Amino acid sequence: MRLPEPQRQKATELLALVGTLLKADIHGADPRTRFLLEQTARNYLPGTVQAYLELSVGARQQLAAQGQNPEALLSEQLQLMIDGVKQATRLDYVAADRLVNQGRFLRERFGLPGDRRP
Repeated sequence: MRLPEPQRQKATELLALVGTLLKADIHGADPRTRFLLEQTARNYLPGTVQAYLELSVGARQQLAAQGQNPEALLSEQLQLMIDGVKQATRLDYVAADRLVNQGRFLRERFGLPGDRRP
């Protein structure tokens, strides 16, 4: 990747993280997390890198006039994706849904009369 350091390292870290998670398929039963991982690898990361690489001299001058540094913007966007992927892998929606549904089933099957918990 033709990115400056430490942004190249962040992009590489994100790509490795997503690749590892997709290969491990630790959230294979959770389509929401899998979708986020796939979109990050296919669209979000490449789109972010491409937008940075396509900055012209004029675009850099425009950002500087607005007090924004292209490298800082890139770092922020990469970190947002890294944090988002890590957060998504902590949210196992399917397992949580399964536990709630099991509780409902057990309350129906064994619940005491008048037990109205969700």
